[in-house]
Amino acid sequence: MDDGSSEDVDRTNNQEQPSTAMSTSGEGRSSAYTRKKSSMLAVSDDPFALREGKTLLWRNVNMVLKGKNENEPDRMLLNNVWGEVPEQQTTAIMGPSGAGKTSLLNVLAGRAKTRGRISITSDRSYLLLCQVEIAQNNTQKNLDKLVKKMLAELGLESCADTFVGGQLLKGISGGERKRTSVGVELVVRPAMVFLDEPTSGLDSFSAIQLCQVLKKVANAGSSVLFTIHQPASEIFNAFDRLILMNKGRVMFQGLVEDVPSYFKETQPSIA
Repeated sequence: MDDGSSEDVDRTNNQEQPSTAMSTSGEGRSSAYTRKKSSMLAVSDDPFALREGKTLLWRNVNMVLKGKNENEPDRMLLNNVWGEVPEQQTTAIMGPSGAGKTSLLNVLAGRAKTRGRISITSDRSYLLLCQVEIAQNNTQKNLDKLVKKMLAELGLESCADTFVGGQLLKGISGGERKRTSVGVELVVRPAMVFLDEPTSGLDSFSAIQLCQVLKKVANAGSSVLFTIHQPASEIFNAFDRLILMNKGRVMFQGLVEDVPSYFKETQPSIA
Protein backbone atom coordinates (compact mmCIF):
# COMPACT_ATOMS: atom_id res chain seq x y z
CA MET A 1 0.00 0.00 0.00
CA ASP A 2 1.37 3.42 -0.94
CA ASP A 3 1.83 6.33 1.46
CA GLY A 4 -1.00 8.75 0.73
CA SER A 5 -1.61 12.36 1.54
CA SER A 6 -4.45 14.76 1.05
CA GLU A 7 -4.80 18.49 1.22
CA ASP A 8 -8.23 19.95 2.01
CA VAL A 9 -9.05 23.60 1.60
CA ASP A 10 -12.18 24.83 3.38
CA ARG A 11 -12.97 28.12 1.70
CA THR A 12 -15.96 29.02 3.83
CA ASN A 13 -16.08 32.73 4.63
CA ASN A 14 -13.20 33.27 2.20
CA GLN A 15 -10.62 31.79 4.61
CA GLU A 16 -8.34 28.97 3.56
CA GLN A 17 -7.73 26.33 6.23
CA PRO A 18 -5.41 23.63 4.89
CA SER A 19 -5.05 20.30 6.65
CA THR A 20 -3.02 17.20 5.82
CA ALA A 21 -3.18 13.52 6.70
CA MET A 22 -0.59 10.81 6.10
CA SER A 23 -1.23 7.07 5.96
CA THR A 24 1.53 5.05 7.64
CA SER A 25 0.41 1.52 6.75
CA GLY A 26 2.84 -0.45 4.58
CA GLU A 27 5.59 2.14 5.02
CA GLY A 28 8.56 -0.07 4.11
CA ARG A 29 7.03 -1.48 0.97
CA SER A 30 5.89 1.98 -0.11
CA SER A 31 9.40 3.45 0.25
CA ALA A 32 10.86 0.81 -2.07
CA TYR A 33 8.03 1.34 -4.51
CA THR A 34 8.45 5.12 -4.65
CA ARG A 35 12.20 4.81 -5.16
CA LYS A 36 11.57 2.48 -8.08
CA LYS A 37 9.02 4.84 -9.62
CA SER A 38 11.17 7.93 -9.12
CA SER A 39 14.08 6.29 -10.92
CA MET A 40 11.83 5.99 -13.96
CA LEU A 41 11.62 9.79 -13.98
CA ALA A 42 15.37 10.23 -14.39
CA VAL A 43 14.99 10.68 -18.16
CA SER A 44 14.71 14.41 -17.74
CA ASP A 45 14.80 15.32 -21.44
CA ASP A 46 11.42 13.66 -22.02
CA PRO A 47 8.45 16.07 -21.70
CA PHE A 48 6.16 13.08 -21.19
CA ALA A 49 8.21 11.26 -18.56
CA LEU A 50 6.22 9.67 -15.75
CA ARG A 51 5.36 12.06 -12.97
CA GLU A 52 3.52 12.04 -9.65
CA GLY A 53 -0.24 12.02 -10.09
CA LYS A 54 -2.91 13.88 -8.16
CA THR A 55 -6.67 13.61 -7.99
CA LEU A 56 -8.67 16.81 -7.51
CA LEU A 57 -12.08 16.66 -5.81
CA TRP A 58 -14.50 19.46 -4.99
CA ARG A 59 -17.89 19.49 -3.29
CA ASN A 60 -20.59 22.11 -2.63
CA VAL A 61 -18.61 24.93 -4.22
CA ASN A 62 -20.54 28.20 -4.42
CA MET A 63 -19.55 31.56 -5.84
CA VAL A 64 -21.60 34.76 -5.74
CA LEU A 65 -20.93 37.96 -7.67
CA LYS A 66 -22.07 40.83 -5.51
CA GLY A 67 -24.07 43.60 -7.15
CA LYS A 68 -22.37 46.94 -7.61
CA ASN A 69 -25.10 48.69 -5.65
CA GLU A 70 -28.38 48.04 -3.84
CA ASN A 71 -30.33 48.18 -7.09
CA GLU A 72 -28.24 45.45 -8.74
CA PRO A 73 -29.01 41.95 -7.43
CA ASP A 74 -26.32 39.43 -6.57
CA ARG A 75 -25.55 36.83 -9.22
CA MET A 76 -24.91 33.15 -8.42
CA LEU A 77 -21.95 32.13 -10.60
CA LEU A 78 -21.51 28.65 -9.08
CA ASN A 79 -24.31 26.82 -7.29
CA ASN A 80 -23.33 23.74 -5.23
CA VAL A 81 -20.88 22.62 -7.90
CA TRP A 82 -19.19 19.24 -7.49
CA GLY A 83 -16.80 17.12 -9.53
CA GLU A 84 -13.43 15.43 -9.78
CA VAL A 85 -10.36 15.34 -12.01
CA PRO A 86 -8.61 11.96 -11.67
CA GLU A 87 -4.94 11.56 -12.38
CA GLN A 88 -3.91 10.27 -15.82
CA GLN A 89 -7.10 11.59 -17.42
CA THR A 90 -8.20 14.61 -19.43
CA THR A 91 -11.34 16.35 -18.20
CA ALA A 92 -13.17 18.95 -20.27
CA ILE A 93 -15.57 21.55 -18.89
CA MET A 94 -18.25 22.47 -21.42
CA GLY A 95 -21.36 24.62 -21.42
CA PRO A 96 -22.88 27.75 -22.99
CA SER A 97 -21.58 31.24 -22.34
CA GLY A 98 -22.22 32.24 -18.73
CA ALA A 99 -22.43 28.62 -17.55
CA GLY A 100 -19.64 29.12 -15.01
CA LYS A 101 -16.83 27.27 -16.79
CA THR A 102 -14.12 29.89 -16.32
CA SER A 103 -15.37 30.76 -12.82
CA LEU A 104 -14.96 27.13 -11.76
CA LEU A 105 -11.51 26.93 -13.32
CA ASN A 106 -10.43 30.09 -11.49
CA VAL A 107 -11.71 28.69 -8.19
CA LEU A 108 -9.86 25.39 -8.61
CA ALA A 109 -6.69 27.24 -9.60
CA GLY A 110 -6.91 29.39 -6.47
CA ARG A 111 -7.50 32.60 -8.40
CA ALA A 112 -10.93 33.28 -6.90
CA LYS A 113 -12.33 32.95 -3.39
CA THR A 114 -15.45 30.92 -2.82
CA ARG A 115 -17.22 28.60 -0.42
CA GLY A 116 -16.86 24.84 -0.50
CA ARG A 117 -14.31 22.09 -0.04
CA ILE A 118 -11.50 21.26 -2.43
CA SER A 119 -9.29 18.22 -1.85
CA ILE A 120 -6.06 17.17 -3.57
CA THR A 121 -4.77 13.64 -2.97
CA SER A 122 -1.21 12.64 -3.81
CA ASP A 123 1.75 10.49 -2.81
CA ARG A 124 3.93 13.17 -1.24
CA SER A 125 6.99 10.99 -0.54
CA TYR A 126 7.02 10.00 -4.20
CA LEU A 127 6.82 13.65 -5.23
CA LEU A 128 9.79 14.68 -3.09
CA LEU A 129 11.98 11.87 -4.42
CA CYS A 130 11.09 12.78 -7.98
CA GLN A 131 11.89 16.47 -7.46
CA VAL A 132 15.38 15.63 -6.15
CA GLU A 133 16.13 13.21 -8.98
CA ILE A 134 14.88 15.57 -11.69
CA ALA A 135 16.94 18.46 -10.28
CA GLN A 136 20.10 16.34 -10.30
CA ASN A 137 19.62 15.25 -13.91
CA ASN A 138 18.53 18.57 -15.43
CA THR A 139 21.76 19.52 -17.18
CA GLN A 140 21.68 22.24 -19.82
CA LYS A 141 21.94 19.58 -22.54
CA ASN A 142 18.91 17.74 -21.21
CA LEU A 143 16.97 20.99 -20.88
CA ASP A 144 17.71 21.87 -24.51
CA LYS A 145 16.47 18.44 -25.61
CA LEU A 146 13.36 18.86 -23.51
CA VAL A 147 12.50 22.20 -25.11
CA LYS A 148 13.15 20.92 -28.64
CA LYS A 149 10.89 17.92 -28.11
CA MET A 150 8.09 20.12 -26.77
CA LEU A 151 8.44 22.48 -29.75
CA ALA A 152 8.12 19.50 -32.09
CA GLU A 153 5.06 18.15 -30.27
CA LEU A 154 3.30 21.51 -30.52
CA GLY A 155 4.29 22.13 -34.14
CA LEU A 156 6.43 25.14 -33.26
CA GLU A 157 9.76 24.09 -34.77
CA SER A 158 9.41 26.54 -37.66
CA CYS A 159 9.20 29.52 -35.30
CA ALA A 160 11.87 28.44 -32.82
CA ASP A 161 14.25 31.27 -31.81
CA THR A 162 11.66 33.81 -32.98
CA PHE A 163 10.47 36.73 -30.88
CA VAL A 164 7.02 36.07 -29.47
CA GLY A 165 6.22 39.72 -30.06
CA GLY A 166 3.37 41.87 -28.84
CA GLN A 167 1.63 45.16 -29.52
CA LEU A 168 4.83 47.04 -30.36
CA LEU A 169 6.89 44.24 -31.91
CA LYS A 170 5.58 41.87 -34.53
CA GLY A 171 6.34 38.25 -33.79
CA ILE A 172 4.67 34.88 -34.08
CA SER A 173 0.99 34.47 -34.91
CA GLY A 174 -1.80 34.37 -32.35
CA GLY A 175 -2.18 30.61 -32.66
CA GLU A 176 1.55 30.08 -32.27
CA ARG A 177 1.57 32.39 -29.26
CA LYS A 178 -1.18 30.35 -27.61
CA ARG A 179 0.63 27.07 -28.22
CA THR A 180 3.82 28.64 -26.88
CA SER A 181 2.12 29.67 -23.65
CA VAL A 182 0.78 26.12 -23.24
CA GLY A 183 4.24 24.67 -23.92
CA VAL A 184 5.82 26.91 -21.28
CA GLU A 185 3.46 25.40 -18.71
CA LEU A 186 3.87 21.80 -19.87
CA VAL A 187 7.66 21.77 -20.19
CA VAL A 188 8.06 21.72 -16.39
CA ARG A 189 5.99 18.50 -16.26
CA PRO A 190 3.33 19.67 -13.79
CA ALA A 191 1.25 17.23 -11.76
CA MET A 192 -1.90 19.22 -12.59
CA VAL A 193 -2.72 21.27 -15.69
CA PHE A 194 -5.51 23.88 -15.90
CA LEU A 195 -6.21 25.53 -19.26
CA ASP A 196 -8.93 28.02 -20.22
CA GLU A 197 -10.09 27.60 -23.84
CA PRO A 198 -6.71 26.28 -25.10
CA THR A 199 -8.05 25.53 -28.61
CA SER A 200 -9.77 28.86 -29.26
CA GLY A 201 -8.18 30.70 -32.18
CA LEU A 202 -6.47 27.55 -33.48
CA ASP A 203 -7.16 25.86 -36.80
CA SER A 204 -8.57 22.34 -36.70
CA PHE A 205 -5.18 20.67 -37.24
CA SER A 206 -3.46 22.68 -34.49
CA ALA A 207 -6.39 22.10 -32.12
CA ILE A 208 -6.22 18.34 -32.62
CA GLN A 209 -2.44 18.42 -32.25
CA LEU A 210 -2.72 20.30 -28.96
CA CYS A 211 -5.32 17.87 -27.60
CA GLN A 212 -3.04 14.98 -28.50
CA VAL A 213 -0.25 16.61 -26.50
CA LEU A 214 -2.57 17.07 -23.52
CA LYS A 215 -3.52 13.40 -23.76
CA LYS A 216 0.16 12.42 -23.63
CA VAL A 217 0.63 14.64 -20.58
CA ALA A 218 -2.29 12.88 -18.89
CA ASN A 219 -0.94 9.45 -19.78
CA ALA A 220 2.31 10.44 -18.06
CA GLY A 221 0.41 10.91 -14.80
CA SER A 222 -0.90 14.48 -14.78
CA SER A 223 -4.47 15.54 -14.09
CA VAL A 224 -5.55 17.71 -17.04
CA LEU A 225 -8.56 20.05 -16.78
CA PHE A 226 -9.60 22.59 -19.40
CA THR A 227 -12.59 24.53 -20.64
CA ILE A 228 -13.56 24.21 -24.27
CA HIS A 229 -16.34 25.62 -26.46
CA GLN A 230 -17.99 23.61 -29.25
CA PRO A 231 -15.16 21.14 -29.99
CA ALA A 232 -15.11 19.08 -33.18
CA SER A 233 -16.25 15.48 -32.79
CA GLU A 234 -12.70 14.21 -33.22
CA ILE A 235 -11.55 16.36 -30.32
CA PHE A 236 -14.57 15.60 -28.15
CA ASN A 237 -14.12 11.84 -28.51
CA ALA A 238 -10.51 12.19 -27.34
CA PHE A 239 -11.60 13.43 -23.89
CA ASP A 240 -11.66 11.00 -20.99
CA ARG A 241 -14.18 12.85 -18.85
CA LEU A 242 -16.72 15.64 -19.25
CA ILE A 243 -18.19 18.20 -16.87
CA LEU A 244 -21.24 19.81 -18.49
CA MET A 245 -22.43 23.03 -16.87
CA ASN A 246 -25.38 25.38 -17.28
CA LYS A 247 -26.26 28.48 -15.26
CA GLY A 248 -23.68 27.70 -12.61
CA ARG A 249 -24.80 24.11 -12.05
CA VAL A 250 -23.35 20.74 -13.01
CA MET A 251 -25.66 18.97 -15.46
CA PHE A 252 -23.39 15.98 -16.09
CA GLN A 253 -20.09 14.74 -14.70
CA GLY A 254 -18.51 11.48 -15.77
CA LEU A 255 -16.94 9.52 -18.60
CA VAL A 256 -17.43 10.83 -22.13
CA GLU A 257 -18.57 7.41 -23.28
CA ASP A 258 -21.49 7.59 -20.83
CA VAL A 259 -22.87 10.89 -22.19
CA PRO A 260 -25.23 9.45 -24.88
CA SER A 261 -26.84 6.90 -22.56
CA TYR A 262 -27.19 9.44 -19.74
CA PHE A 263 -29.11 11.97 -21.80
CA LYS A 264 -31.12 9.25 -23.50
CA GLU A 265 -32.37 8.11 -20.10
CA THR A 266 -33.08 11.64 -18.84
CA GLN A 267 -34.80 12.85 -22.02
CA PRO A 268 -38.58 13.11 -21.47
CA SER A 269 -40.69 10.93 -23.72
CA ILE A 270 -43.01 12.65 -26.17
CA ALA A 271 -46.38 10.98 -26.74
